[in-house]
Amino acid sequence: QGSIPRLACFSSMLAATLSRPASRATRGLCARAASSLIASIDQGTSSSRVILYDAVTLRPVASHQVELQSATSNPQAGWSQMDAKRIVGTVTDSAAAALAAAGASASDVVGVGITNQRESTVVWDKRTG
Repeated sequence: QGSIPRLACFSSMLAATLSRPASRATRGLCARAASSLIASIDQGTSSSRVILYDAVTLRPVASHQVELQSATSNPQAGWSQMDAKRIVGTVTDSAAAALAAAGASASDVVGVGITNQRESTVVWDKRTG
């Protein structure tokens, strides 16, 4: 049910682009979806950033970036490792600050896109967590 209003809104925007009027029902669905946000999470080697977009217009609403200072260490030549808890913390902090800047809550987010460091992995012991 949640994707129907966004699909209708997209159809309405497409119709407007093609110079066709949107139906009254579609306009009503778009009004209800107006507070919906799409979150973009960009987690890189030097920072984590969250950008919130209006789910209907796809225009940026708010963003926040947190630097990953001193999260990388080199235990031996040719090796590089990062503190996974710090990475998660910077993503969480970025998301919370972006939501606060938008005057929104997590329940307003209807979709999330994530980009990360590609070859990074987190290894843990299932017995110790």
